Amino acid sequence: MNVQRPYLFKPDKEISRTYDLDGTHELGLPGISCPRCGAWSTVGSEYPAIAAKDLPLALRRAAKKGGPISVDEWQSLRSAVGEALPADVQWEPGTQFGALLADVKGNLPDVAWLTPWTCLLQQRAYEELLARGFDLRGRTPKLKWIRGTPAKLMEVDVRPGVRLAGWRSHQPCEICGRLALTAPDTIVLDRKTYDPSIPVQRIVDLTTYIVVSPKMKEAIERMGLSGAAFPALQWE
Repeated sequence: MNVQRPYLFKPDKEISRTYDLDGTHELGLPGISCPRCGAWSTVGSEYPAIAAKDLPLALRRAAKKGGPISVDEWQSLRSAVGEALPADVQWEPGTQFGALLADVKGNLPDVAWLTPWTCLLQQRAYEELLARGFDLRGRTPKLKWIRGTPAKLMEVDVRPGVRLAGWRSHQPCEICGRLALTAPDTIVLDRKTYDPSIPVQRIVDLTTYIVVSPKMKEAIERMGLSGAAFPALQWE
């Protein structure tokens, strides 16, 4: 089977200067304090499709504590939750869940971004992509317009999937599990870990990077949707 190489999915820099989104999700897990790594929390680990009220009680209680918490507390939390969440939910210190709560300044494009790793689609665009057969999931954000024309949007829930080339050589901290990687100048993916049936997915090792399938890219371009860029990447 000849699988086409995917693309990075990022904000259009020029268009992103015309608006501002500022907010966070309704629930965020605490960070962790490691004797080796120090205090840290992950960035780009977001699951808007999972409502805070549907999370295990242990996670909701932990979110109220704030953070960071100790390694022992984190391990106890892991044990308490067990396999209660879906297998494709890779929750870590700092993971966010539920609806996005944000203020908006300006008129949002078809593809809008809170950050380069938090993507929202205009409702009509989201529904058209679903009608075209793309398996997307998301949640309606709670937006407050400070300036600009209000619009209906959906935040896309992007789960981790593909991995970086050479990911087996990346060693996490033996104490807290942190995988401290710096994004390389050129993103190179492990071809064998890429599933082309998933239209958008995060890079497991770099969750602030989103990958889009060639079919999804083509659909966005044919629909004339504004606000997104598709830099090339490599794989091996």
